[in-house]
Amino acid sequence: MGKGLSVQAYSALVEKTRQRVDAYNATVAMLDADRVVMQEAEKELQELTEKMLLGVAIEFGKDSPEYKIAGGIRKSERKRPDRKKANQSEPHPALS
Repeated sequence: MGKGLSVQAYSALVEKTRQRVDAYNATVAMLDADRVVMQEAEKELQELTEKMLLGVAIEFGKDSPEYKIAGGIRKSERKRPDRKKANQSEPHPALS
């Protein structure tokens, strides 16, 4: 065909691309498997962390400085939810 266009060049590029796709797919499969292992490790760590924090709470109490150092939020430092007070000058919408 001329100008660098040939069936051989085309076939070589198709094969090179096929090899790259195969390598990419192998990498993705490996990362997928590693992701599952990583998620299991994170879950195991989370469970152990929770047990450790509960152990500190049992030993020292949930309002102790030790509990805070272990990563808990002291009972006295927890933010209490704001309770909205009903405006008594306005009637309830269902009653009007």
